[in-house]
Amino acid sequence: MIFEGQGIAHPKGFGMASHLGLWFDIPSIGCAKTPLVKTDITVGTSKGQVQTILKDGVEIGAIVRTKTNVKPVFVSPGHKIDLATSVQIILEMCRGFRIPDPIRRADTVSRQLLAQGMAKGA
Repeated sequence: MIFEGQGIAHPKGFGMASHLGLWFDIPSIGCAKTPLVKTDITVGTSKGQVQTILKDGVEIGAIVRTKTNVKPVFVSPGHKIDLATSVQIILEMCRGFRIPDPIRRADTVSRQLLAQGMAKGA
């Protein structure tokens, strides 16, 4: 499961992707637009470039360029998955866009439902 949020690259080391992955006992990945842990690391400008984020010498996430010359995303494993696999899945799910397709589609549907509810006066 991919969540728009953080996994272990969280100030407390346990973000939303970690919580929900553990709760549902499923592999989970956090993919965020902004980092929650301080990082001065940069990543190249080409699609597919990755820079690991370390905390106390431990890999907790990665800055991933999903599209050339577009802001990167911040990927971190949540539960039952490693960083390399998390990055690979995120890159495969970004089909021409910065944000992975499952997150983009969920965002589109939620906005449509919200607009329908607002139109009905809910």
